[in-house]
Amino acid sequence: MTGVYPFFVTGLPRSRTAWFSVYLNRLGFACEHELIAQCRTQKEFYERCATTGNSDSGLYLTDFQKVFPLARTVVIHRDREEVYESAVHLVGMDLPPLRDELYKQDQRLWDINGMHIAYNDINAKLRAISVYLVGTYDKDIADACIAENIQFPLVNGDIAAETMETWRWE
Repeated sequence: MTGVYPFFVTGLPRSRTAWFSVYLNRLGFACEHELIAQCRTQKEFYERCATTGNSDSGLYLTDFQKVFPLARTVVIHRDREEVYESAVHLVGMDLPPLRDELYKQDQRLWDINGMHIAYNDINAKLRAISVYLVGTYDKDIADACIAENIQFPLVNGDIAAETMETWRWE
């Protein structure tokens, strides 16, 4: 559907950004997951964002709201310790630098303009989130997605576990 792009969903890793990508695609709205990790340059990232939705925990690293000031954005807030424990469980090892990185990222999320939602409130507020982002909601699609455990298998393939460094813009 034209007229809704771009739109964005962001939050800490392990905050249902992959789930939102699947849900929005099933509603009929193209939505990438972690588009930032698919792009080699800042220019490519912004060009691709112009024609799609993006559900991405790395958005705080960009100037996406300066480039797309009218784009609707949902910011998911999940407890940092829950995120940390989920990531440690996923990779099977302790990630001490992650705690500091999650704190920094969480602080920056509050600076993003948009609809801020608590992670534990997503299901109860999904209709409002969906209508805000793309103008529609489908209960059957929402219920089917809620029943699934949709997760991205990696925390982020572009983060070095030892240093938590991410790729740099070219």
